[in-house]
Amino acid sequence: EDGALGAGDPRHVAPRLAEGEAYPYATLGEVEAHGGDFGRKGFKTKFTLEQRERDPLGWIAALPNAMLQVALDTEEADVYDALTNGVDADQQIVAGTAPITGETVTNNALLSREALIVALKQLKNRTWNGRKIVFRGGFDLIVPVGDGDIAQWYISGLELTGVQDANFSYSANLANPLRGINVVESEYIDEGAWYLKGKNLANGVPILEHLGWTKQAQPELRVADDAGNYITGGAVNPMQGSFVNDTIQYRMRQFSGGALYVPDAVIWSDGSGS
Repeated sequence: EDGALGAGDPRHVAPRLAEGEAYPYATLGEVEAHGGDFGRKGFKTKFTLEQRERDPLGWIAALPNAMLQVALDTEEADVYDALTNGVDADQQIVAGTAPITGETVTNNALLSREALIVALKQLKNRTWNGRKIVFRGGFDLIVPVGDGDIAQWYISGLELTGVQDANFSYSANLANPLRGINVVESEYIDEGAWYLKGKNLANGVPILEHLGWTKQAQPELRVADDAGNYITGGAVNPMQGSFVNDTIQYRMRQFSGGALYVPDAVIWSDGSGS
């Protein structure tokens, strides 16, 4: 639930933990911490044996899956944090003129078909380490949630693909300069902003990616093993509750971050038109 895991925005991702820092408890309505850079992240939660037994709606049973969903949200947030924080005014779209229509596109233009054509041209003319950037595999247009349909309409445009009647048939294959752009919606993009990035570079250098730890690539869930032992011998199942007060604790740990390696492979706008 929003507000349960961190003090920042977004508040539904796992908080960044300092070296040696204890895992904070995630509790509904309370916040602990948030960070976006690479490192150890996680949280823990606890419930009583009685809560587990009187769980008519299955909330307790669903906790492991919910905690894993937090981990996935954290990975996504880390990638888009790297994107939005890794670019600045040097990578923004600048004023230009759209070919064919001759329409003027302003600095930080609102999203439009003409703005995308101008942005794509500017992006393809970028250099990195003294050499022209060569893209492979198309481009991603990243927009706020809710803007995907209109973005796709701008990309598709109004294309005449053919004419047919009873006695005549004609097929057309008209070039669309935006055809190689894929639309991605993200809740981590500010309203009005948009980002156009290459999918891959021809030289194999990644542009934007999630960072993980090779020794623990996937999020890890644990249960606290503090239930004690039976007097007759043998360990008590931790799901039976702790030795002290019959509570059960879950913990999620992950190593996560994002990296934008080539900021000039991204062109963006805050949508202000200035």
